[in-house]
Amino acid sequence: MEYDDLLHRTVQSEARCPLCVLMEDREFEVISQLQYTVTRDEAVRRSIAHEGGFCDFHFRQFRKIANSETNAILLITMVNEYVRHRWATNITCRICADIARLEKGLLDDLARLLHLVAFRHLFAESGGVCLGHLSSLQERCKSDELAMWLGETQIRQMERLMPDLVAMRTLSYFDATHSQRSCIVRVVEKYVGRKALGL
Repeated sequence: MEYDDLLHRTVQSEARCPLCVLMEDREFEVISQLQYTVTRDEAVRRSIAHEGGFCDFHFRQFRKIANSETNAILLITMVNEYVRHRWATNITCRICADIARLEKGLLDDLARLLHLVAFRHLFAESGGVCLGHLSSLQERCKSDELAMWLGETQIRQMERLMPDLVAMRTLSYFDATHSQRSCIVRVVEKYVGRKALGL
């Protein structure tokens, strides 16, 4: 219920997995806030050092968003804290934890919305979800009928990508339409989710 309006708007406006889109937006927001806080707050830097920094994916994203000074400030603290306390044997990525909470809420709300016929029609006409989120949604379905409908809808949504994909075999990048050019990214994201694009 918390994410109903957001899910409606995203399903209507995006050709990509709405969950991946919202999670990617949240990741950017969290990393942007962190890079600001890291520069100004030693306690936050020490806390991140104690947690072992971030997972590989989020460390690479943080490095891309933050400037060299911010990266250096954080890494100096991490090295110093490791040398002093031997922290960082296990990584507890605070960004992953934040995104996992969001993902659970989005999945729960989307699964509930899919029981509504009007929303189901809207979802069927959308780009659908990635395969990882499809599996998670099917696990949350309260009926086998809905789980089967999701699988069949996924197939139809993927089949709609084929004309653009086939066209890309013969078109140059500059002769292709935006839909045709973005089709490759959309198909890759169908398989691997938001990490296909990074930030």
